[in-house]
Amino acid sequence: MKKITLALVLLLILSFIFVSLPQIGVANVHVTFYIRADGSVEPYTRKIQRMGNVYSFTDNINGSIIVERDNITIDGAGYTLSGDMGNYSGKGVELDYRHGVTVRNLVVKDTYRAFDLTYADDNTIIGNTIIHSGRGVYFWFSWRNNITGNTISKAEYTFDFFTSPNYWSQENVVTGNTVLDSLIGLSLMESNNTFSDNIINSSAIGVSLKGSQNLFRNNTINCTGISFKVSSFYNDIDESNLVNGKPIIYWIGHRDETVPSDAGYVVLSNCENINAQNLHASGVSIFSTTNSLIAGNTLSGGQFGIQMLKSSNNTITGNSLVYNECGFELTNCNDNKIIANNISNNSYYGMLLTNSHHNTMEQNNVINNGFGKVTNDYSFPYERYSGDFFGVKLLGSSNNRFTENNVTGNNWWGIRVLGDQHDNVIYHNNFINNKVRDGLQVSMLPPAMDARVANPSIWDNGTSGNYWSDYLTRYPNASEIGNTGVGDTPVYINENNIDRYPLMEPVIIPDASDDKKSATSDLTLVTIAAVIGLAIVVGVAFCRLKKTRKQQTPNQ
Repeated sequence: MKKITLALVLLLILSFIFVSLPQIGVANVHVTFYIRADGSVEPYTRKIQRMGNVYSFTDNINGSIIVERDNITIDGAGYTLSGDMGNYSGKGVELDYRHGVTVRNLVVKDTYRAFDLTYADDNTIIGNTIIHSGRGVYFWFSWRNNITGNTISKAEYTFDFFTSPNYWSQENVVTGNTVLDSLIGLSLMESNNTFSDNIINSSAIGVSLKGSQNLFRNNTINCTGISFKVSSFYNDIDESNLVNGKPIIYWIGHRDETVPSDAGYVVLSNCENINAQNLHASGVSIFSTTNSLIAGNTLSGGQFGIQMLKSSNNTITGNSLVYNECGFELTNCNDNKIIANNISNNSYYGMLLTNSHHNTMEQNNVINNGFGKVTNDYSFPYERYSGDFFGVKLLGSSNNRFTENNVTGNNWWGIRVLGDQHDNVIYHNNFINNKVRDGLQVSMLPPAMDARVANPSIWDNGTSGNYWSDYLTRYPNASEIGNTGVGDTPVYINENNIDRYPLMEPVIIPDASDDKKSATSDLTLVTIAAVIGLAIVVGVAFCRLKKTRKQQTPNQ
């Protein structure tokens, strides 16, 4: 009897083990579930219950869901769909080629793409929570999707509108979402989408905007890195959008206006005679804008301190461009004045001119640029930088005047003059302790690989050239010519480019602040004189009028 009882007990234990093992095994297995076009769920699971066209979670699932049926609703009911973050193709909910699908109340975590919208139209993603994803919501060739009221945290790209030919992700609405502790809030390479009432908290990039004709309203962007990164200048963005608590000023076609003093980021597109002064902002981007003044601003923490494209006859003076990725960039810009700016401690470079001509650069301090973080880790593309470091570069840019500037302590090169350039005037500058690369503080390359030597630019004015801090190191036998302050050995860059009159001591460059004070004082004196003059004219006119009336009055 005892043996029979023992056998029954052992049988019950074994039965329990055999029943439990599949459940234990399934717990950590990643399973892909399909909602088929006929409405069935494969493989079958009790964790997804169907009632008509509504599919409701009844438990957490370790896996992904591929939807093959249109016009259905997936209700997560607060349960979690856990994916495979380490798998490049690991997805949470795949809605490729789907129409009219709603996904709500679902927690999706540890996925490469939490929601994949590829060739997907008229779908709704509402009230979901996304935790730890490579892409929170990914768009590719997708139209009229509605992404509303979701909370996304610890994403690399929160909303990724990946560029497609002819901008084929349009009329999507992203509204009322909250982004927490993520790297990039919005990467928008597409056009004609609406982005409103979202709160973005990110560490690398708040918004990266490359598409056009997009509408932005009432978004709050808080970012410890680059809050607003723009390379497209035809979007509808008003002052209800905030970057780090300050409004974005995105003007198209404005004339004769002054930028509000509380601006957080400024975009000027096709504008004329704009005045932007005394701002504390994360950057100014200028496109096809003329006759404007950018003065006395502190611009830091952005991709560019100042970015100018296709703009001319502007004055950029007295600005502090510090701790950006890049200090100052001009592309296809002509006849601008860049005077007395502090361009320092920018990660990649100080000043870059590309295909820009007849610009004047004077009395600028270009100091300690090009020491930023660089990585080959493609998980973090916002940190990649494949270019070179330098203080100043003139690329394919000619007939520019670069005089009386301090170029000090920059990485790799103080100045590079490259491409199909010619006749740049470069003298009375101080090139001091730039981190010499290839033995020179200056670099010049020919316009083409088959060209033998770089085109000529002008490195002195016929009596004096530039100060090079490594002059006596390169030419230890050089000495001063009399008391002229000029060395007797020219600085040889190449056979077309020679500083014939290198200076033995640094150039004394006028203090730009004194110039500004002087200009302000002069303006004040002129104003006072004008007022006094006007008062005299009015007084004389009044006296003459009074005398005339007295003469015309008959004696009583």
